[in-house]
Amino acid sequence: SFIRVLRLPISGVTHRQRIMLALAVFVRYNGKRKQYEVQQVRDLLGKKDQHRASVMGVALRMAHSLSGGVPGILPRTALNMSNSKLILKVDESSRVLIGNSVEKIFHDLADTLDVKGKIE
Repeated sequence: SFIRVLRLPISGVTHRQRIMLALAVFVRYNGKRKQYEVQQVRDLLGKKDQHRASVMGVALRMAHSLSGGVPGILPRTALNMSNSKLILKVDESSRVLIGNSVEKIFHDLADTLDVKGKIE
């Protein structure tokens, strides 16, 4: 996924943005961080951009895990940062969607952001 996104013929995207997008997609699909191509290109970004791409990737993974790709699920949730705490609010009718996988990925996201996580 990393190489595919990196080489996509998209206009209006800078090299930096293209690398960030590729890295976010790579993280979203749980790519192996030691993959040679990723190591070579990742270092073209600063640490802050690398971190942003990682946050985006884990957030995308969580969103897909939570919704199963079904339209209309995510609008029934909210993800907020408050007082150094990441809060995932899920409406009562969607609570059944919060399984072990979603909880784990949510806490991975909180860890990536270096904050505590809470699901309400």
